[in-house]
Amino acid sequence: MRRAAVYAAAMLALAGCDTREQACNDADAAYLAAQELVAERLVSPATASFPMAGEKGAHVDKSDGCRYLISSYVDSQNLFGAMVRSKFDAIMVLSPKGSWEPDGFNLSEFQGNGAVKRD
Repeated sequence: MRRAAVYAAAMLALAGCDTREQACNDADAAYLAAQELVAERLVSPATASFPMAGEKGAHVDKSDGCRYLISSYVDSQNLFGAMVRSKFDAIMVLSPKGSWEPDGFNLSEFQGNGAVKRD
């Protein structure tokens, strides 16, 4: 019986490794987490429009380990209701809890377009 319990525990641990490895290779999830991070900082997040990963201007590159380097843009309304483009760069890392967290982040407005909230 004890042997079966040890075997079951080992299988669960291995399944967890597969799940983490799958999450580690999920570039779309890392990009989506970066998009959520950006949207939180916009004046009008409901109007945010991001390119698909791999489209012109949207780069998602795997670095070492569970880390992605993301460089992209977002189109959203500014304070005056005009659609404007803002560029962002993020380094997203898979945390031990399994969520994507920023390890570096920069959101820049094009010529102070008013799309990003000020603290």
